[in-house]
Amino acid sequence: MSRKKLDIRAIPGAGIICAIISVIFWSTAGLCIKLSDDVHALEVLTISAIIQSVIYLSVMLYQKVDYLGHKNERIYLFLRCTLGTVSMACLYTSYRLIPLSDATTIRFTAP
Repeated sequence: MSRKKLDIRAIPGAGIICAIISVIFWSTAGLCIKLSDDVHALEVLTISAIIQSVIYLSVMLYQKVDYLGHKNERIYLFLRCTLGTVSMACLYTSYRLIPLSDATTIRFTAP
């Protein structure tokens, strides 16, 4: 018996479904950060980053992908990681300082 691979492009509206799921998860994460007063937002960011790094690194090792990127593109990868971390730190801190609806709206209006 042969198993067919799932082609996500064959599902009608898959992109819209994934976008809706993404919005639900982002909003739920923001709500959890807003409601947890005893845990600092940057602690949540650090724990989230560690979990994501372990998952991504294990997938990259399984797929045999060079996790440092191509030699001539490493500076761009480093800048993307650094600026992404600063962006997420600002976002998680904004969840504490301004109303949740405003912070979420600002997050989704960025390109």
